[in-house]
Amino acid sequence: MSKEVHNSQLSELDQYWKNLHIKGTDRTTLRHDMTTGDSYQKQTVSLPIDHQLMKRMMSITKNNDMLTYVTFLMGLLIELYKYTGSDEILVGVPVYYSREKRPQNIKNKLMPFKRSLNGGYKIKNFLVETQRGIIGSL
Repeated sequence: MSKEVHNSQLSELDQYWKNLHIKGTDRTTLRHDMTTGDSYQKQTVSLPIDHQLMKRMMSITKNNDMLTYVTFLMGLLIELYKYTGSDEILVGVPVYYSREKRPQNIKNKLMPFKRSLNGGYKIKNFLVETQRGIIGSL
């Protein structure tokens, strides 16, 4: 991929997110633990999950892929809340469309997903709200 094409695609995606006008959300930049040098090559990164933990997760969610996904997303939201101290958390959630079914206004493979958190949530309620939020965004 040429550098010009890559920069053009990045500009288009950047404009897509700016056009969403997501108000009231502070921009939080997470610190990187490692910088990339000139020798960087994009690769797949594995994140191993303990077998017993995954077995327990599948048992709790009754092997429901959606509930498993929402549970992991909920964990990410809680960790970002704890890490940043911000009550408003915005993450990009993957959206998959075939080329034929992708709406013209969707320029990107991520859908913004915003959640408000506070310390008063019960886990079950937060799980249900997160699931409803994802389903409602589709």
